[in-house]
Amino acid sequence: MKIIVGIFSSIIIGLMLLVIMPYLNDYLQSTKFDSEKWILSQKETESNEQLRWSMRRDLLKNYHLKEKSKEEIFKLLGKLTNEFGNKIYYNLGPATIGINMGTLEIEFQNNKVKIYRIFSG
Repeated sequence: MKIIVGIFSSIIIGLMLLVIMPYLNDYLQSTKFDSEKWILSQKETESNEQLRWSMRRDLLKNYHLKEKSKEEIFKLLGKLTNEFGNKIYYNLGPATIGINMGTLEIEFQNNKVKIYRIFSG
């Protein structure tokens, strides 16, 4: 009976690690936001393809995008990837979880940031 409980426990712990590890890895690979590095990373290379994704947490936590003007956003983040209506988009590169690509969407109202979102998919 002890062997069965041990095997079952090992399987449960293994499955939990499979679920938790990608999120833990993503958290541990976070990088301090650097506007110059962000802007230079527009020319994606293998060495910097995840740089923007790893900077996103610090960017959103410490740079208070809400209420910034478009000019302030462009100065901070550089050239946008795409624009549609009152929304602009920045490619964040591959997310560390699976094969998903990250995108930062910034929505403006009266030339000020109304809301911003991160998409991974």
